[in-house]
Amino acid sequence: RETDALHDALKERLGTGPEEFVKVVGRWQDGAREAARRIKEMERDLAASIAREMADTEGSVLARRVIGAGPDMLKAIGKAVTEARPDAIVALVGGAADPGGACFLVQAGQGGPADVSGIGAKVRDAIGAKGGGRGRLFQGQGGTAGGEWSLGDDLDLAE
Repeated sequence: RETDALHDALKERLGTGPEEFVKVVGRWQDGAREAARRIKEMERDLAASIAREMADTEGSVLARRVIGAGPDMLKAIGKAVTEARPDAIVALVGGAADPGGACFLVQAGQGGPADVSGIGAKVRDAIGAKGGGRGRLFQGQGGTAGGEWSLGDDLDLAE
């Protein structure tokens, strides 16, 4: 019978009988929620640490590659850096190193230039992404975050 086979398979996989399935799955869901919360907290701490490090760097254009960072993390880093260094331009590339998995953000603080589209276009084109923006923000996705080039050294971001 199909139901018995399903119960047997679930019992083998879960280590308990059908009467406990709901409790086991509930514990797994609770664990997954807790893990997601902890990951979000660690990403927030990492973004703050990267932002502090970048803000302490000299120069008007602060560039960094943050492999694995998604758009939200790049926004958090950019916001924190431009709050600490309103005169700076932040250029960030994140996402996966796989082709098509990159994301980027170029953002200026209130004391920086009113338009970062020139630098944003350089970053977008360098990684082969799609994106755009206006004013103090330029962002997009796609392209490749990996590679041998360095955002600040090999790619002339000065306007």
